[in-house]
Amino acid sequence: MIVGGLAIFEYWSATLYPMMDYQPHSLPSLPLGSRLECGYYKEEILVGQYSFWVEAFEEFKGRDAYITKSRTSVTQSGKQVVIETVYVFSEDLSPLEYRLNATLGGEEQFITCVFDEDGVNGTLFTEESTVNQPQELPGDTVLLDNYMFGHWSIFFKTFQPPPGRRVKVNVYIPQVLSWQLLELIADKKTTTVTIAGEDYECNTVRAPKYDLWFYIHDGELLRFEQPEQEIVISLRKQ
Repeated sequence: MIVGGLAIFEYWSATLYPMMDYQPHSLPSLPLGSRLECGYYKEEILVGQYSFWVEAFEEFKGRDAYITKSRTSVTQSGKQVVIETVYVFSEDLSPLEYRLNATLGGEEQFITCVFDEDGVNGTLFTEESTVNQPQELPGDTVLLDNYMFGHWSIFFKTFQPPPGRRVKVNVYIPQVLSWQLLELIADKKTTTVTIAGEDYECNTVRAPKYDLWFYIHDGELLRFEQPEQEIVISLRKQ
């Protein structure tokens, strides 16, 4: 019965939300110094903040590239989590390098991902061990970290499935040092999102595999949710 139920769901999904090809547009110019400031909520309580900014646009390993940084600071149950990243990508959103430093309740972790034409060499460093995972990548692979609002914001500037359609995208996820085929579904109806007392009619895009919900207004990501974990990351409008 479970197999039959899955087959029915797949048929229903394919009928109501037809598949489309992933065809990204060129990344619009990102002003130097531009910042995203977000509130980080857990169970409707503000527990931290997330910042993402464009540090530079310069030549990197022979390619014109954006160098961006982010900082996540969350405190819950007396424990603080601080995550700092450096993300380098080309004008067509091809990842070139990614570095993450995390302090999780006093323990440190580091992730380094170096990309070339053939793939990526990803390494995870912890206090107990080092894991190295070189891997070939399919074409049009983008780097997306589940809880990094800035990554998704940039991605949706290059591609957003229209309402009522779904798409599969090759995504490299640094935490697991591997790539996956991620399905995104764009809902047919809009959703009202309120920020600083102002209402915005947003298109909703879902990533069912990870229970991620994205709310986008005029091409700008305003809100991210993971309902099962009761996590919300919401843009603070300037």
